[in-house]
Amino acid sequence: MSKKFYLIVVLSLVSVVFYFSDNAFAALPNCSITMDDNGCEIINDSPGGGDPNDPNGYPFTYGCHVGGATADCERSFYFRDSNSDGNKDGQVYRLDYNNIQNDNPNPSVFVCINNDGAMWSGYCVTFQDPTTSQNNGDFLEISNTDTQQYQYVVIHIRVQGQLSNDNDFEGGFRMHRRELRLLTDLSVSGSTNIPLGSRATLDWRSEWAVEGREIWMGGPISGYWNDPAVPNNGTWTVPRSLDQPGLYDFTLKIFGPSRNNGSQSITSQTVYVQVDPITPPSGDINCNGQNSCSITSGSSATISWSSSDTTSCTASNTGDGTTWSATSDSRSTGALTSSRTYNLRCDGPGGNNVLVDSVDVTVTAAVPLPEADILCDQTRGSCTITSGSSANIEWCGTGSQNRNCLDATSCTVTFPGGSWSGLSNYISTGPLTSSKTYTLSCTNATGTTTDTVDVNISAATYTLNINSSGAAGVSIASSTGHQGTTNYSRSGISSGTNVVLTAPATAGGSAFIGWTGCTSVGGAGNRTCSKTVNANSAVVANYGTAQVLNVVSTGVLGVPISSTTGHEGITNYSITGIASGTNVILTAPSNMGLYVFSSWAGCTSVSGNTCNKTLNIDSTLTANYVAGPQPVPSVTTNAVTNITATGATLNGTANPNGAVSTGWFRYSTANPGTCNDTFGTRVPATGGSSLGSGTAGVAYSQALSGLTTGTTYYYCAIASNSAGNGYGNVLSFVPASAFSPSCAVSVSPSGGTPDPVTATITNSNFNFGTRWNFKYDCADDGTYEHQTDNNKGTNPYVDAVVCGYQAGNNYTFRVLVEDTNNTAINTTCTAPIGNPRPNYITEGLATAPGSLITGQAVSFSATVRNSGTGNASVSSATRLRLDLDNNGSYDQTFTNASTGALIAGATEVETWSSVWTAVVGTHKFEVCADTGSVVSESNEGDNCTTQTFTVSAPGQPDLIITAFSVPNGTPGQVVPVSVTVQNTGTAAAGAFEVAVNRDRNSMACNTAEHGRATVSSLAAGASVTVTPDMTLPNTVNTFTAVAMADSDCAVTESNETNNTRTTLYTVANAPTLSAVLSANPASGASPLNSFLRASATGTATGTINYNFWWNCLSASNVISAVNTACGSLPVPLAGACASNSVGYKCDGVNTNPQDTGGHIYTPAGTYNGKVIIERSTATPAEQRVPITVSTVAEPDLVVTAFSVPNGTPGQVVPVSVTVQNTGTDAAGAFEVAVNRDRNSMACNTAEH
Repeated sequence: MSKKFYLIVVLSLVSVVFYFSDNAFAALPNCSITMDDNGCEIINDSPGGGDPNDPNGYPFTYGCHVGGATADCERSFYFRDSNSDGNKDGQVYRLDYNNIQNDNPNPSVFVCINNDGAMWSGYCVTFQDPTTSQNNGDFLEISNTDTQQYQYVVIHIRVQGQLSNDNDFEGGFRMHRRELRLLTDLSVSGSTNIPLGSRATLDWRSEWAVEGREIWMGGPISGYWNDPAVPNNGTWTVPRSLDQPGLYDFTLKIFGPSRNNGSQSITSQTVYVQVDPITPPSGDINCNGQNSCSITSGSSATISWSSSDTTSCTASNTGDGTTWSATSDSRSTGALTSSRTYNLRCDGPGGNNVLVDSVDVTVTAAVPLPEADILCDQTRGSCTITSGSSANIEWCGTGSQNRNCLDATSCTVTFPGGSWSGLSNYISTGPLTSSKTYTLSCTNATGTTTDTVDVNISAATYTLNINSSGAAGVSIASSTGHQGTTNYSRSGISSGTNVVLTAPATAGGSAFIGWTGCTSVGGAGNRTCSKTVNANSAVVANYGTAQVLNVVSTGVLGVPISSTTGHEGITNYSITGIASGTNVILTAPSNMGLYVFSSWAGCTSVSGNTCNKTLNIDSTLTANYVAGPQPVPSVTTNAVTNITATGATLNGTANPNGAVSTGWFRYSTANPGTCNDTFGTRVPATGGSSLGSGTAGVAYSQALSGLTTGTTYYYCAIASNSAGNGYGNVLSFVPASAFSPSCAVSVSPSGGTPDPVTATITNSNFNFGTRWNFKYDCADDGTYEHQTDNNKGTNPYVDAVVCGYQAGNNYTFRVLVEDTNNTAINTTCTAPIGNPRPNYITEGLATAPGSLITGQAVSFSATVRNSGTGNASVSSATRLRLDLDNNGSYDQTFTNASTGALIAGATEVETWSSVWTAVVGTHKFEVCADTGSVVSESNEGDNCTTQTFTVSAPGQPDLIITAFSVPNGTPGQVVPVSVTVQNTGTAAAGAFEVAVNRDRNSMACNTAEHGRATVSSLAAGASVTVTPDMTLPNTVNTFTAVAMADSDCAVTESNETNNTRTTLYTVANAPTLSAVLSANPASGASPLNSFLRASATGTATGTINYNFWWNCLSASNVISAVNTACGSLPVPLAGACASNSVGYKCDGVNTNPQDTGGHIYTPAGTYNGKVIIERSTATPAEQRVPITVSTVAEPDLVVTAFSVPNGTPGQVVPVSVTVQNTGTDAAGAFEVAVNRDRNSMACNTAEH
């Protein structure tokens, strides 16, 4: 197996260890090799200090001491793969030789390396004498490529030349690892992307290269270069330009020394270069942003240019030769007086791409300033209109009053709140209420000219018509000076003026009903009208027959009845002078204390608790109330009495509230919190104390025994009736010991002053004590400011306490007892003052009428209820206050209402009628019961209740057209149009007009109209349909008609922009219709059976109505008139026919012609059959036919045709005569004669 040794570039750093064997040198004569122990290793021994990876390697020395021409020596060693991966490829080691001592001036050392031990074979090299410099000798590279883990290698060394016997020659050898690179680091110098036309530059490093270096270029262009053009190392530029774009590859091939097998070492690497194509330059030059521009003489323009993919640009002009250099820029031309061309030249990369562009600047003569001309209603400077009307603004017109705005390129009119644009126009300002200035600015290249016109506003004045209905000559009073006798007018009233008119209650024997057309009404009977005049308008005072209205209640009196029609009051009450036909609306409250509303009686209709009554006669309306649901008993738990160590007596008071009631108690050692019928123990276990069915409190008690001394017990009183259980409050007590006195407190109400309290101290074992005292705390603050000292005295002890306790509060008492040994025992008890007390509260606060608007008279009401358990004994005052701003500060206090002494649970309604005139806003009112504090109550802090309410601004009408139709017709035809107007506002509208225009799509007040109708008034929410006549246009076409509600602008509305509606209609030439009628037969003897046949002709289309009369002389084509004159025809079903004794009628049939059934004509005489045909919109066609009925049948011969041919004098010619028998019988033989020269003949006259 041979071993290859060759020069190679190796990048791997895998470590290889060498093992040397001294045995290999023993067989060589005349040789002596000395080894440096530090550089050698004995196989299988640990290293002796050398490292094959150390650049110094393993040194050893060879020396020859035997004289002669040559001396040979042999040294063997192993390669070892130190990382044991079984791969020693690429490991390169170097054998260096240095001359240590040499007497021969020209020694040569011949060294061979192989692996089979053969002398002087394998890979050999001659080391020349390196003379004097160590570390400068020749070397031998060895590569281990065998796959064995260990490889045996033999080195043969021969020294040639004259050697002495005294170590004339000594050579030093060193074996160490070396990393050689034949080719490294091939790269492109600079960027791998280069411009088109550039040259690529390569860079690389190489060791041991020999002749034969090559570079191959591939890509869009191919190339090849070799020695000597290609260097061993360094930077090299490809000797040609890359003038085609694309990706190029460059491959460098390096040739190294020959291997020991005769092959040469070759290494190659490849790099790539991208050559980008050159983008041609692009750019643009413009003048004022345009490809060309025009300026006036003396002005300037802006020249702008931009470019891309350029290296330089120059802009120049044909005038003064000015040039600007930049790839993009903007420059002013300066003032120019002549036209010029500006040229742009840009160069691209390489200098061979050129962009050229140009722009022309045209200089024209200077334009004069424009003219400006603006007018208001054809007047320059200013015009004056009334408030709420509009003016027409015109500018730059061509009429007799207008001038063109010469030389203007644009014009704009500005005014407060807007602007208009256009070189000329004619625009309405719309309704104005304040003056405005309109400024016209007209502009051209030279500058701007302005003109102004002022629109001045004068106060508008209007006319108010004051009329009456139901009574004439009514005297109307006015606090604003507008009085008079109806019907009358007041003109010249300034816009916004409030006119106040008052109508009398009666006039001409009629009662006042109400006003229409007012902004608001008020005063007595709502007879005062307030009208804010903002347009020509009218108000009407309406009168009718006076009626009396009585409003009463049953079950309870003093019921406050509210009314949206102004008929409120408190039962029982009457209102007189109500006009006949007036609709009265009354609403009763749902309840009155313990009574609830049941029904109304006497009403026209009832909805819930609201009654509607139309008064045509004096009427009584009754609000019926019944007792409400039975209340449960009112229960109070009283203080325990008779407390002993093991017993006590529970006490309570209950008001049965009018129903049979039973009372009992419950007690427990656990506190239930609130009284109920489930906790603890019930006493008695069943039943209880009978309390009767009265309406006052009844006391009852229950004794307890078997209690535990010192334990706290909780108890409460309970009572029951048919409505359920009533519960008292929860109290507690502790059974007393022998020396534990107890106390009980009771109160006897005596009226409206603080009540004295009587406290009773009880204890059955009180005689054990020798001294006691009684303390009490009037202020309930823990300080006992009152004390009574006594000796043993009597038991129980009674002391009248006069510190003014009030019912419902708890107070503390203290009892001290001393025994015979003067040992003091204190006990403290809290005693409630629980006797029944009244408690007044206010509820059910309300205003009337329900929905308030400014100017109305407002009534207030509230219910005062005694919510306490005691009865009041005195009357009291109830106060009403008003907080206008709802800020907690009351602005107005009204007269107090008097409230009677109320028993427990009773109520009383207090009403303040029409005490305040409503103003817009959200307000608050307060009602306080017992405002003078004359009633001693259990709670003095809940007498007052407040309620907020809102007053709205007066409603306004809002008229809209909900339906509008115009029938199609013929030119000039008068047709009825239909217009439905609805008042969607919140107030009634007074009199107004509805107008129509036949050929436009909009209308304004008092514009051209072709039909008109008047509406006297329209209530809020109501609708009315009017049908004014309108004459259709005289031309055939489809037209747009417009209708306008309040076309005379007499009504002030909440929305003045929604009064119109349009519709389409068609005017076409009228279809024609003619009737042809015949009788079959038309004559004959009586009785004659004949039928009529009618045909419809003309341009009319559609189904046909045939109307036949058997005998009718009327020439009318109006069916209703003919029905009157000749009798009424039957009424058939649609698409069918029917007959009667008068005639025959068909409706909506398609038959043409149409026959009637036969009709018997008798007696003899002349009859006239008649038909009227109706079809589509054509004028009905009429035709009649005579029918002759004779007594007997007779023939009737008539000549129906007669002709004589032309001829020559004396010529005999045949004549033709046709004879028809139109009679009722056959004719016998007869002659037919002719006369050639006369126009009449008689029987037996001359004939030819």
